[in-house]
Amino acid sequence: MATERQAPDALLAQTNLTGAVTVIDEDPDSSGTDFLTASGNNVNTDARVSFATPTGAPTTGAGLQEFKIQVREFDTGQTGTPKARIELWENGSLVRAGSDVNVTTQDQVIALTWDATEIATADGSLVECKFVGTKSGGSPTARNTVELGAVEWNVTFSAGTSVDATSVAVSLLGQAATTKVDTSLTTGTPVAVSLSSQVATLKTDTSFTTNTPSISLTTQPSTVKINPQINASSVALIYATQPATVVAISSTVVNAVSSSLALVTQAASVKVDAAVAAAVSALSTITQNAVVKTDVSISAGTVAISVGPLSAVIKVDTSISTGTAAMVYLAKQATVTLDASVANASSWHSVKLVETR
Repeated sequence: MATERQAPDALLAQTNLTGAVTVIDEDPDSSGTDFLTASGNNVNTDARVSFATPTGAPTTGAGLQEFKIQVREFDTGQTGTPKARIELWENGSLVRAGSDVNVTTQDQVIALTWDATEIATADGSLVECKFVGTKSGGSPTARNTVELGAVEWNVTFSAGTSVDATSVAVSLLGQAATTKVDTSLTTGTPVAVSLSSQVATLKTDTSFTTNTPSISLTTQPSTVKINPQINASSVALIYATQPATVVAISSTVVNAVSSSLALVTQAASVKVDAAVAAAVSALSTITQNAVVKTDVSISAGTVAISVGPLSAVIKVDTSISTGTAAMVYLAKQATVTLDASVANASSWHSVKLVETR
């Protein structure tokens, strides 16, 4: 486990308070003198904030997550005692409210601990914290309320590991083999290998700088999923009957080959949703389609190759700036489909044999 402090990144709502999120993003234990200021001494106050997604998924367990806020009395000269509480919210809905606490000073810190099992989104991306101030009421000399000076979420999370060499998950029987890396990979060949009937999967949530393959030797899919920048080859390879797939989702730039290879009966596919800066290929050697689908610009060769009786297909939804090829070696047509402009070079298809031998 690891910990980090999350300051609020947005002020979602506030009542009878004036100020911006930058007023309350300090550490409550060492905050400055700036506060969201109340409109008067006889009003209830509240403010709800959101946070950036934590580095890792919040760890489950009683008391492992903590909200902490800094509050103060509106006017120390008043005789009444206002109250404050903290509430856990998620995506605009109340999850749990803490207890009301008397506010009696100009620099008071209160906290609420909670369990990550209380939220529905495991990565913590929808967590919100709400402060509620309750006025004291009473006679004019007793009326008082609460102002907010700082908010934080002290996150305990499951930390990813920087991998500087080979990271391998191997299944020799019927269970899944999985390697999951949440931080950067700098060397080696992280591999998930399955020798039996379950999925071999490698998932990387950050950038990597060397080959990252996922290999399955039997009947289940082999998958590589990459979310951010890709700096080198990303390979999914399968030797039997299930698809081999590489998916690059919401990423920035692909700087080298992202390939998917199926050697038997299922499709090999590569899907790229962001800019592709070099070759992207899908290869199938027997009976199913080899497919490359790109939804954005391609600046180098993009190849789908099938050596069996089915088609090799490339679909491009935006501009192509260099060669884009689809090739089939046996009986079916190879096709390139362009939904937008072609900026450079050729887009072509080839049929090596017109009938299966």
